[in-house]
Order: sequence, then structure tokens, then C-alpha cells
Amino acid sequence: MIQPRPATRTRRLVNILGPFLGLLLVIGFVLAQPHRPSLLPHRRKLKIILTQTVIVAVGTLGMTLIIVSGGIDLSVGSTVALTSVLGATALMKGYSPLAALAMTILLGGLVGLVNGLAVGGLRMMPFIVTLGMMGVARGSAKWLSGSQTITPPETWINNIMELKEPTQLLPFPIGVWIALGLAMLMALVMRRTVFGRYIFAIGSNEAVTRLCGIRVGLQKAVIYSLAGLFFGMAGLMQLSRLTQGDPTVAIGLELDIIAAGSDRRGQPERGHRQHSWLNDRRVNHGRASQRDESNGLAHLCAGDHHRHRHHHRGRSGQTSTGKHETVSRSQGRFKNAQYRSRRRQSAHFF
Repeated sequence: MIQPRPATRTRRLVNILGPFLGLLLVIGFVLAQPHRPSLLPHRRKLKIILTQTVIVAVGTLGMTLIIVSGGIDLSVGSTVALTSVLGATALMKGYSPLAALAMTILLGGLVGLVNGLAVGGLRMMPFIVTLGMMGVARGSAKWLSGSQTITPPETWINNIMELKEPTQLLPFPIGVWIALGLAMLMALVMRRTVFGRYIFAIGSNEAVTRLCGIRVGLQKAVIYSLAGLFFGMAGLMQLSRLTQGDPTVAIGLELDIIAAGSDRRGQPERGHRQHSWLNDRRVNHGRASQRDESNGLAHLCAGDHHRHRHHHRGRSGQTSTGKHETVSRSQGRFKNAQYRSRRRQSAHFF
């Protein structure tokens, strides 16, 4: 077994203890001041912090789906502004609060669907697609509002982020409980459902996932659409917090959300860092290349059943010639699977 170098150990230790050392440095700087504040936050401050975190938290749930699948979305801030403006406009025109809520969330899903079709269907770069959508959504928000804020009438939507009894810790605003509920729901979806495993598989190795029979393009469209619904929900929280629709709001919000959806080393939480369903069937011999690993996985997906069946026969007295025939048949099935995969990719949009 190869022992890690001392430099590698030191670097790993610095990566782990770095955030804690920075926190201790900040605390020491605060304590060195002549008029230092209390280290424990006041109950009112804690409630305000939780309320301000709701918008970023809800948007991060959608961004996590995209980042784990190996993508990125730069249009979050503009989508939040656009959806909040649409909700305020709908209330101004006399729509019911429930209809305005539905339109706000569904518009975010529509923006995400457009991004997903471009990324998954046309196979364009997510950075380029979402960068263009950022300008389109921001311009649409300014056009819809006439480049001015829209103040809708008072409805129960304003109560979602309302601070009741600011001097007390409880009760929390409804938006805080909604964010906590959505976070627990997404944790179950990512860890306990087939769709969550698909997300990790696509982020781990998209080529192998496609060879295993998963429609990657369709899954990406669903991922971006679902993330767009979360962005629309964040826009609803923004509307409830400001009690108005502002087309210039949430500038730079995508940076906060992307940072919240990354790990402590500043890298996206890609699927290969998680225990995905592909890891249980991975074929890796030493430092084999990624192409060899992909071919081995596709070989398992294409001929796993036949290989195990012939292997069972070989244990009961199969000759060496029969074993070579089994290997040849498995290789032939693998080549046929590759050919059918290429034909499907050229024949279908996704």
C-alpha cells in the first residue's frame, strides 16, 4: 500500500481545518475590539437571519440538482426577478392570490424547461445557455414592469415572509418552515428515489449513463425544469418579503446560490463524489483510463446476465473453448449495444 506523502497530508489537513482557523481568526479580531458585541446572537437577529436565508435556501435546492448532474445555471437571479414581477403584475390585474402564486412558480419552471431543452436536447453548454437566459429573463422583467417597481394590493402572500413578534424567536415566518420542508423532501428524493440516482449517475459519468440505457437528454430537461420551479418559489418569497415586484432585484443572487450548492472546498458536489448506483458496478483496474472504465461498465450493462449464466455453466465442467465462445458473444453484444445507442442518439431528439 502506497503511503501518502507528508506534503499531501499537510495539504489535506489545511483543507479540513482551514474554515475553522478562519472562524477563529474572525472571533479573535472581534474580541480584540474595545466595544465588542455579544457572541451569542439576539433572538431578533436570529429570526431576521433565518428569514433572509429563505430565498437563497430555496434557490439552492434547485441549484443542487443542476450541480450534482454536472451543470450550472447563471440565470437564477434574473428568474427570481422575473417571477416576482409577474406575481405582482397578476395581483395588480385582479387575479386571485392562488392564481398569482401558481403563475409565479410555473413561470420559473418554464424558464428551466427552456434551459433544459437547450442543454439536454440540443446538447449546448449550460454556461452559455444560462448566461443568455440571464439577459433574456432580466430584460423580460423590465419590459413587463415598464422598468419600475409594481406594488400589488395587500394579500395573504405578504404574510409568507412576515416577521411576527420580531422581539421573540418564535414563531418563525411561514417561509422558513416551507424551506425546511422542501429541504427534507429533496433529501428523500435525492437519496431514496430512482430519479435521484439518475441525477448522481449523470453527474458521475454521462457517457456511461447513456450507454446503460438512460435517456440523459430527457433527464436533464426534467432536472432543469424542476430547478426552475424552485427558482419560481424563490421569486415568490422575494415578492412576499419586499411586498412588491422589482425588476432590478436579485442581481448577483446566482453567486450566493452557487456557493451554497458547492462543498467546503469550493467545488461543485458532482455525482462522482457520492455513492451512486454506478459505483457498485464499476470496473476499475489500477489506473485504467476513463475510456476503459466506461467500456467495462457498458459491458456489464449489456451482457451481465449472459456472462453470469455462462459462468455458472463453466463451474459445472465448461471447456476452455466454451469459455472463449462466451467471451466472444459478450463482446458482440457489447458492440451491438454501442451501435443501438448511437442509432438512438441520432434518431431521437433526446
